[in-house]
Amino acid sequence: MNVKKIGLNELSVKNPFVSEYWAEIKSHNNWDATAFLIIDDEFSYEIIVLTKSLLMNFCIAYIPFSPVSLYNNTLLDQEKLKTALLLINKLITNKIVFFKIDLPYEYSNELDFSKSFILNKESVQPELTIRIDLDDSIENIKAKYKKRAKRNLNKNKDIIKTVSVDINKENIDIWYNIYVETAKRDGFQPRSYDYVSKILTTKKDVKVQLLFAYYNEEVVGGIILISSKSLAVYLLGASKKIDNISASYSIQDFAIDNLKEQNIKIYDLYGIGDETNSKHLKSLTLFKTSFGGEILKRVPTLDLPINKILYKGYKLAEKVRNSIYR
Repeated sequence: MNVKKIGLNELSVKNPFVSEYWAEIKSHNNWDATAFLIIDDEFSYEIIVLTKSLLMNFCIAYIPFSPVSLYNNTLLDQEKLKTALLLINKLITNKIVFFKIDLPYEYSNELDFSKSFILNKESVQPELTIRIDLDDSIENIKAKYKKRAKRNLNKNKDIIKTVSVDINKENIDIWYNIYVETAKRDGFQPRSYDYVSKILTTKKDVKVQLLFAYYNEEVVGGIILISSKSLAVYLLGASKKIDNISASYSIQDFAIDNLKEQNIKIYDLYGIGDETNSKHLKSLTLFKTSFGGEILKRVPTLDLPINKILYKGYKLAEKVRNSIYR
């Protein structure tokens, strides 16, 4: 196996989270990004490593949705993945305390990584998602909508108008106000205005779209999409509560039409709940699954300790911190 550094601008961007764009977004939260190419026999993989200072010259390393297989659908088993990370560790200047890695959805939860890695009880990125195959006719895609989606779309017909809007301060402000309203209603912590603004205005190797839904000429909802060459992700959404009308269904239906026209192959709705441990996500899960698609469950977030003493100290501090805030 051979591992070498590559420029962030050299990434193929098969996944919008493995991109110069995402590196730029995370840099605003003090993460430094480095990209690597892993060559294993005749197969190649790209991986992006985000590092953040911990103490002195020690750091933690986080890897989102990679390694990404290039030009094939091969996977790295746990021993090869561990070998790759140990080689990457030698190429990074700072001393890494541990790697935390979220594997792509191609790495099914049926794969066992427990021998070489520590499985996290809670994952950073969603363990379950639903993906819609857009490499089909639009008629076949919409024929797979469930009754819930079809019923709500029928209610919204000729009432809700959906469009892709320019990304400017006025529209960002409109969307963010609805987003904060949604967060209060649904009981989640919203991202900061600055973070959302960075997501929408950063111009790199990923396409960003803001879609709006109008009711009586008023914006009542909107979603943020990020797209690579073939994969689009529904990153954030917001909507106002209107009796007997759910604008969110119209926005997603419009997004599917829009992405299909762009020749995007896969639409990832970015996370659904699990019946056993995510009951608070039940309504969101019902909404996302109503558009058909395939439910995927990946390997949970993995840790690979490099400095085992500091790793244990970090995990203890994390446990104390979580107990305080809960």
